[in-house]
Amino acid sequence: MPTASWHSIEVNECPSCGSPDILYVNSLSNRIESVWNPRFGETNNMARCLDCNVRHLTRLSRLGEQATPEILEEIIHLQENPPPEYAYDNPTCVMCKKFTLDTPSYRAVSVILNSSSDQLVIVHDNNYCRSVCDGCHNTYAGGRGRYYSHITPTILTNIEGNYHCQTCVSTDLAERNLNLVDDFDTCENCNSYELRDNLQWFNDETYCQTCYDDHVFRCEDCSVWRWDDADHECENRRQESYLIHEYGYKPRPEFFGTNPRTRLYFGLEIEVENTNTDKTLHDQASLVVEKLGARVYLKEDGSLNDGFEIVTHPHSLDAWQNDFQWSVFRSFREAGLRAWDTDTCGLHVHVSRNAFGKVYDNPTTRAESILSRQHHEVKFMKLFYDNERQICRIAGRSGSSYANFRDKGHLVEKVKWYDGIPHMETRGGRGAAINTQNENTIEVRVFKGSIQPHRLLSAIELVHAGVEYTRDLNILGSKNMVEVGGKMRSTALSWLAFSGYISSNVETYPHLTAMMIKLFETDSVLFESYDNPTDQERF
Repeated sequence: MPTASWHSIEVNECPSCGSPDILYVNSLSNRIESVWNPRFGETNNMARCLDCNVRHLTRLSRLGEQATPEILEEIIHLQENPPPEYAYDNPTCVMCKKFTLDTPSYRAVSVILNSSSDQLVIVHDNNYCRSVCDGCHNTYAGGRGRYYSHITPTILTNIEGNYHCQTCVSTDLAERNLNLVDDFDTCENCNSYELRDNLQWFNDETYCQTCYDDHVFRCEDCSVWRWDDADHECENRRQESYLIHEYGYKPRPEFFGTNPRTRLYFGLEIEVENTNTDKTLHDQASLVVEKLGARVYLKEDGSLNDGFEIVTHPHSLDAWQNDFQWSVFRSFREAGLRAWDTDTCGLHVHVSRNAFGKVYDNPTTRAESILSRQHHEVKFMKLFYDNERQICRIAGRSGSSYANFRDKGHLVEKVKWYDGIPHMETRGGRGAAINTQNENTIEVRVFKGSIQPHRLLSAIELVHAGVEYTRDLNILGSKNMVEVGGKMRSTALSWLAFSGYISSNVETYPHLTAMMIKLFETDSVLFESYDNPTDQERF
């Protein structure tokens, strides 16, 4: 026989719904702890109003196999046997019939029942249960927000933005020799009575001046007047939104490349600004999509003034060098798109995260694969971070808030993985020079924006070279260790060693080689030996 019972605690605001009511607990509170589903809260024995208790028990009863038949029977018993009435001395509000409490929202206040009666009643001191006349300042039962069917409330009349009781309305109109029916019309938005001469027309409806000023705007794109919450999309906006997607847009990637076994793909994010006042952003977006087609899509970017982001689908290095329409970028510049000549545009290179680690055809366990990938990612990032000055020369800009090097010395934290997801807490954040907070790619953000093909290709080749150079690199091997200042240092990640690798692979990295020669041919930085520590303590 079920024995579960209710227990009344106090009258107070229910912690679940906020209403002033009798709060109850039940005898199952402790017994059902073992079957509690965390989705429904952290504790069972919280005192709630009866309605919230019933909803709580209903959710518990849906746990099915997690609850024993005995507990389910007790729950049903509680639902079918509500507690007896609770004796409470404080008055209830005549408007909402809820208890009065010693709280600001539910404090008892004595008010006039209506404008045609001297009777005083008790209501809550809030805008739902009482209202104040702006003329005589009397307080009446009946709020401005909603009304209750069990009592006739005082309906204050809104005249020109001020709420008046019936007496004040009559007095005011008599003094002004006006008639509410003949001289006034209502605002369609706030229902305020306004003199007909003071009303504004919009879409065959009348509005008070305040509502008209707050809600009626002229579209900057098509010059059409519109209501602010209307679903207005002018032709320019519809076309533009079709081409330029919101920032979070991520379509299914399409991979371009001739080698089906490669995992090393690169994607570009090219930020551009429109500097041609004779062309709209839609015109420029149409040009880019027309020329590059399915290889790219466009996105909004809040860091740009009047531009968009050209995002490419993943391409292998071979596809970038031999199967991409680089010649069309001249037409972008001729149309007025700019990147390098701005202070807002950047260039980001994404590289496939699963391209890091052991060679692709070498089977490993999942744990070994992740560990191998992490070791490779650290070496790759350390190459860039330890050679910041030289990397920034090639990138065209020094570290900024959008490509900072604050993670230097803390690179291991950037590649930590938990349950297959990259660790999200790093010192540089998503604006780090190398962002590791994406699950499927590593994002190299150091580059200044450009729409010059040779700069874009040199950026891709630099990232590719960094990945392949560090893949099997033993940075602590005896051949790579030298004594500097009484300490053993590794030269494997020095700029000199990396430059040697690039010079040995000129055919693979022709644009990067040309860029380095141009930048460093008169600069000893190309031949600088390792000048930053790379021991494990700096990882």
